Amino acid sequence: MRKLLVVLGASLALALTAGTAPGAAQSSGRAQRGEQRGNPQRAAVARRKSVKRRQRKLLKCNRTFNGVTARQVVVPRNGACILKRSTVKGSVQVLGNAYFEARKTSIRGDVEGRNALTIFIHSNSRVARQVVAKRTPQVFLFGSTVGNGVQARDAISDFGHVQLCGMTILEGDVFVEVTGRDVFVGDPRAGDCPGNSVRRGNVAIQRNYTDIELIVSGNRISSGSLTVSGNTGPSEKLVQGNTGAGTLTCEGNTLPFVATANLGWQQQFGQCL
Repeated sequence: MRKLLVVLGASLALALTAGTAPGAAQSSGRAQRGEQRGNPQRAAVARRKSVKRRQRKLLKCNRTFNGVTARQVVVPRNGACILKRSTVKGSVQVLGNAYFEARKTSIRGDVEGRNALTIFIHSNSRVARQVVAKRTPQVFLFGSTVGNGVQARDAISDFGHVQLCGMTILEGDVFVEVTGRDVFVGDPRAGDCPGNSVRRGNVAIQRNYTDIELIVSGNRISSGSLTVSGNTGPSEKLVQGNTGAGTLTCEGNTLPFVATANLGWQQQFGQCL
C-alpha cells in the first residue's frame, strides 16, 4: 500500500509535466554581434552558452532533468519537477500545489515547500540544510541524508501522508506536527521502511490526526529526546523499538496507543512508561 502511494505520487508528477523546460531568452549582445558580422554559427553557440549560464543561476523546473547543475531551483505553482543525479548548489523552493522529487541528487541548501503538494526525496539524495514542508500534505523522505533537520507542519488533508524511512539526520530536530491522515516515522514491520537515525537533535511527533496509522518505530536518536504527544484520531498509534540516550515522553495521545520495547533512554514518562 505504501509503495502504491509513492507510485501514485510519481504518476501525478508525470501527469503535471505539461510545462516545458525553461525557455531560451532572446539572444545576448554577443550573439547579436555575431549575426551582424554574418556568422550565424558563432551566434548560435553564444546563445546556447548564454542560456546555460542563466539556467545555472536559476532553474525554473517543470519537467524531468537528469544530470543538471543549478545554483537554485524553483518549482512553479501547479508544476512538477523531478531531478535525477543532479546538483543544486543552493536551495529548492516548491510553490503552491507543486510536486518536487529528488533522486540521487545533491542539494547544498534547503528544500522548502509552502502550500506545495508533494516533497519526495529518495535514493541516496542529500540535502545539506533543512527540509521544510509547511501546509504541504505529502512528504516522502526515503533513504537519504539531511544536514539540519526536517519540519512537516500544518497539513491535515484527506490525502495527507508523512513518511520518513531510512533517513539520516546529521544534526537538527525532526518535527512532525499537525499533519494527517497517515504518519509514520520508521516502520520496520512493513519491510520497506527502516527506522531513521537522528545523530544530534530531538524528534517531536505532536498534535497529528490520523485515521490510517501513526507509527514511530525503529529509530535511533543518539543524543536527543523523543516526544510523542497530543496525537488524536481513530487509527493505531504505535511507539516501538526506538533507542536513545535522552528522554522519551508520550502523553495526551488518544487510544488506541501502544508503546513497547523502547530501550536505552535515561528517562521515560507518561504513556511510554
